[in-house]
Amino acid sequence: MNEQLLTKVRKLYQNEKFKLDAFFFCGSPTGTPNEGLIEACERYLEAAQRGGTVDAEAAALIAEMETAACRAQQEARAADTADSRADIGEILVRKEELY
Repeated sequence: MNEQLLTKVRKLYQNEKFKLDAFFFCGSPTGTPNEGLIEACERYLEAAQRGGTVDAEAAALIAEMETAACRAQQEARAADTADSRADIGEILVRKEELY
């Protein structure tokens, strides 16, 4: 597993958690938090930390990111302060390294 890619997944998770916190606690217009992506990142990061195989978690994470990428393209929110599209794109380009 590539440490650089793992760092990107952590950053993606933190950005989505920020959107969740800002959306619910501050009413900040950071975009709608993607709870499915947050959960997939959490499961992947926990599995990676435990060591061993992460195949199921990687597949679920990739599926959530692909869904989020499609949704982000359709919505094209230029005003997001915590926009995850770039991170998702960078991770998806190297998705094979998640396994």
